[in-house]
Amino acid sequence: MRHNETVASMSDNTVEGAPGRRKRFAEDAPFEDLLVPVFRGGLRVYDSPPIAEIRASAAGSLGSLDPSITRFLNPHTYPVGLEKTVNEVRTALVLSARGLAENAGG
Repeated sequence: MRHNETVASMSDNTVEGAPGRRKRFAEDAPFEDLLVPVFRGGLRVYDSPPIAEIRASAAGSLGSLDPSITRFLNPHTYPVGLEKTVNEVRTALVLSARGLAENAGG
């Protein structure tokens, strides 16, 4: 998959967590694209923000986490998952690599 392929939209707001676990988010839930193109056609198309701005953004992101996750003594695990379409692509690739591609329906 290349960076310029659209895999997901917030209209399908289901996230696949551990096997058999799904979570739906509100349609207006805030999100941020994590994959930002830096070069296109050999030309730089993105200017990195100043380090102070990057540091402030990281601190803000960490500050938004529940303290039970960021504590050092007995921290809770941070729940993560894959967007539904990304999970389906992943499953199809795994089944294909195992020689079970005919069962890799979406």
